[in-house]
Amino acid sequence: MPRANDKVVVRLEEWESRHLNPEGEIIEVLGPARAPGVDILGIIKKYDLPVEFSSGALEQAEKIPLEYSAIRAAPSGRSSHGAGIHDRSGRCPRL
Repeated sequence: MPRANDKVVVRLEEWESRHLNPEGEIIEVLGPARAPGVDILGIIKKYDLPVEFSSGALEQAEKIPLEYSAIRAAPSGRSSHGAGIHDRSGRCPRL
């Protein structure tokens, strides 16, 4: 049951006359309008976006290094030591 100032998802009934207020049914309570994340959840619901990432996207995300530091180019064009991309093991892969 929604409380005052909650953001909700509503299924509107047919709106036959613009001179009357539309009516509908609350189908989901998202939470207090000013609560963190509720605004984003409202956008997700409005545009029918997925709430969870696909398994393929999660697999790809696992491959992304946890740490990144700017690669400084040495005059020879090679990257200098101490900068670069590090994988989960702390190793710097060859670029």
